[in-house]
Amino acid sequence: DGLSGCDGDCDDTDATMNTLDEDNDGYSSCDGDLMDDNAAIAFVSPIGPAFSNILAGTFSMGAPLAEEGADGDETQHSVRLTRDFLIMNSEVTQGLFGLMMGVNPSNNADCGTECPVEMVSWHDAAAFANALSEQDGYNLCYSCSQSGSNWTCTTSGSPYVCEGYRLPTEAEWEYAARAGSESAYWTPSGGAEHPEIDPATYFLACEPIDLSDGTSLSNLGKYCYNTLDQSGPINDLMPNSWGLFDMYGNISEWTHDSYAEYSELELTLDPAVLNGESKVIRGGNYSSKGKDLRSANRASIIAVGKQPYIGFRLARTAPIQTTSD
Repeated sequence: DGLSGCDGDCDDTDATMNTLDEDNDGYSSCDGDLMDDNAAIAFVSPIGPAFSNILAGTFSMGAPLAEEGADGDETQHSVRLTRDFLIMNSEVTQGLFGLMMGVNPSNNADCGTECPVEMVSWHDAAAFANALSEQDGYNLCYSCSQSGSNWTCTTSGSPYVCEGYRLPTEAEWEYAARAGSESAYWTPSGGAEHPEIDPATYFLACEPIDLSDGTSLSNLGKYCYNTLDQSGPINDLMPNSWGLFDMYGNISEWTHDSYAEYSELELTLDPAVLNGESKVIRGGNYSSKGKDLRSANRASIIAVGKQPYIGFRLARTAPIQTTSD
């Protein structure tokens, strides 16, 4: 009939079916929004992983001095992200990593294919991003080479203008984890703070934590209290209001950025630190204390490091920009 699915004719037999973007999120089934009635699932890669569509915006990155549990490298500052981006709803699973890379390096492989992949270096994560980009027909964000089972990847230029899949920048990760909250943690009520920490007891044992609004931290993330000192299946706790699971706990996640002190500029636009051997990891993990699950908490590890508590999720600059610069 002269119309295809990309023109709006989903079954290619009825020329009247020509309006696909019924939820007005800027995406149609041509772009990958296979549900199109759920703005939290804005893109689905042909290979399977789902992404949330995150609109550009300005937020306070880091933690105020008064935030309970805040560390010295979390100086609060204003950041503006000028481009919409996609970020995976879930951490990359062992099953998906094995499908794309032909190997499952995970220490906790007995957990199963729906558990997050771990024991992956930053380079391994970047190589996976390239593999998925190639699978889906996008330009690559990293230059990678392989020697035996080891990958070496480099990046140059702004990640925000790369077409393909990549690791989220540190700013994108925190912006997505906050999901609009300005508090230490996102919660269904809009955000909450960590209770007062007594160093005499807090670091000796792992206890249940009720946040300032009454939310149990165990409902938001897997940390030292509600795990058996190992990672667990994805997506079995509450997602945040932007449709993202496991932003707190389970495994720490690689970001695109090298570790550095925050900028002292009054407003930082699209920050990214490209050079440096140590890369930022975010989110805390199954062995973390509760304060290390805070949205602002940051840590770093050398890019070649592989640990059973570190995995990743991917991001991508949105192919359709629904907001203006």
